[in-house]
Amino acid sequence: MADSGVLYYLSCMKSLLKPYGLVWFVLSLSVITGIFPQEKEERWMLEDLSGKDAEKIAAAVKYFSRAPGVPEKALPLLVEALGQMDYTVREDAALALGKNPSAAVPHLRKGLSHKSELVREWSAKTLGQMGEPAAVASGDLLRLAFDPEWNVREAAVAALKKNPDGKEVSENALNLLKNEKEPERKIFYLKVISHHPEEKTVSVLLEYIKTEDLDVREAALDAILAHKAAGKIQPEFHSLLLDGALDLISGERKSIRWKAGSLFSLPVDFKNTEMTQHYLKILTQRYQNLSSAGGQGGTEIPPENNPEDLDDDAFDKSFGDFGNSGKDPLLEKEGILYALASMGSTASATLPIVTVDYDNEELREPLEMACASAGAPDWFASWLAGKDSVKAAFAARVFSRMESVPASGLEGLSLCVKNYSPSSGSFYKKGEVLAFEACLSSLGTCGKNSHASVKTIGQYLKSKNPEEIKGALLGLSRVGGNASVYTEKISSLLFHKDREIRRWAAITLGNIGNKASDAIYDLEKALQDKDPVVKAEVVRALAKIRLR
Repeated sequence: MADSGVLYYLSCMKSLLKPYGLVWFVLSLSVITGIFPQEKEERWMLEDLSGKDAEKIAAAVKYFSRAPGVPEKALPLLVEALGQMDYTVREDAALALGKNPSAAVPHLRKGLSHKSELVREWSAKTLGQMGEPAAVASGDLLRLAFDPEWNVREAAVAALKKNPDGKEVSENALNLLKNEKEPERKIFYLKVISHHPEEKTVSVLLEYIKTEDLDVREAALDAILAHKAAGKIQPEFHSLLLDGALDLISGERKSIRWKAGSLFSLPVDFKNTEMTQHYLKILTQRYQNLSSAGGQGGTEIPPENNPEDLDDDAFDKSFGDFGNSGKDPLLEKEGILYALASMGSTASATLPIVTVDYDNEELREPLEMACASAGAPDWFASWLAGKDSVKAAFAARVFSRMESVPASGLEGLSLCVKNYSPSSGSFYKKGEVLAFEACLSSLGTCGKNSHASVKTIGQYLKSKNPEEIKGALLGLSRVGGNASVYTEKISSLLFHKDREIRRWAAITLGNIGNKASDAIYDLEKALQDKDPVVKAEVVRALAKIRLR
């Protein structure tokens, strides 16, 4: 009792300057000295908690959050305190309620229908932290699908996610979903279902990826992906899902195209070679037709890379002309590339077809992802050694996305850096600058496991050309701790006349981490830099070095 009294005393000291300060002081002293019994102390707290003075309520809530136990009379008052504007008070009230979960749950269930939005939201959050005792509140939480406030609905979803009776929650949400017409409530139930994957719900989810409402469609996709991650999608549903995904990858929302594309890893994961080739064939033909329709023309596929029977009559008859769907060809291509990226090395045969768009900035990210996932073949390295700087930059970025770069790729990157460095001649063309920087950046990624790559990058720190120095810093910033051998040289660049060089020097030192501790003195001096952007990076670098 004495310990809780001391805590209460400290929390109330700020009230001494108020008119009622003397009363508070006397009360606090009485708690410490034991003049009043604990029952009287709690009675005073309950009176303050039931009042309207925000400061007294805050102090009383703090008291109960630190007390060893919470009387049942305080529980409904603590639920009311969940509606206080002060975030700390709401946290303390939730903490106090959690000390007696079985008794608090009935009061929190009533809080879910409170007129205050904050009380409803925090009642749901508090129930979510109570585990088994709160399982009985799942029906009340599901009814919050009708709540007009988004934050309350999200709190209910989060609480249901932690419900130990996941199977029952999922079944109830599924039944409610089937009869629901309002999009917002459909999304609510789909989110709940995604947190408790069950095999039998997949067939229902299939219907909702076809709906016209994009938000509902995306929520259904999220639920399907959650089932996929949990291994709850049976093989008999694969073709149905992928047929639906074929339409979604050409949709107008990027996040839906990406999520639909990721479903195409299903037959690969299950090692269903026949199904994998079937959909690979569809995606490849569609991309080829889109390229032809766009005036870019297809690329002849080398015989060794040609998917089996790619252009046979039966295929054309079954799947028609995918290049004339009436949809935006760029969006369709992007979706197909996301699908190919999810199929990994099995999609390597498509690379000669899709790389016709290597210079298309709008397809840059998904195309790089698809190529890196497929495993860039040896002929990619020849792009690095060629005269097309845009093609070289593209190949370099692909290698930077790969977990392991083949020896031919490392050799090509080193050659590319040499070919497109300022000393090579016509450097100031934009494409050549991009190729030089992309190759150094890619070597930086490789440098985490290759000291030779780090050495190739580091030699440009001694250059007198600002572009070479910036390129070297960009590459070393991706290396991490292995770049520490250049700490001294990088530190000296903190005082270079070029603003971008100073900025990248700070970024690189920060990314090296505690292995760059020798640079702390120079970094502290660099805090005097007059450029606010450079100074901000110096502050970040110091924090990273000291933190790690």
